[in-house]
Amino acid sequence: MTVNDTTIEVSITVYSKPACVQCTATYKALDKHVGADHYEVVDISQDDAARELVVGMGYLQAPVVLVRNSATGELVEHWSGFRPDRAKACANRRVTAPASRDVTAAVPA
Repeated sequence: MTVNDTTIEVSITVYSKPACVQCTATYKALDKHVGADHYEVVDISQDDAARELVVGMGYLQAPVVLVRNSATGELVEHWSGFRPDRAKACANRRVTAPASRDVTAAVPA
């Protein structure tokens, strides 16, 4: 799927850590484009499973943003760092409010 695909509903999770400037910038961009109540923030300094997930995906810096198909849990796209272009592209999708999460769901092989 492409970043501009608007045919599915997605959920967004931001994996972050305290005192992270790029994390704060990412929150502000998502707040502007999708709304503060339409993404979930997970502190990887407090959640070992979440930290293992993002490290297992090859990411070594926060934030890490995962966009999943809300219906299937399939990973649609992911990125690391402050990417205002990608946060804005999320506005073109139907973003659902966060539900309970399973950080290990649909982890890429």
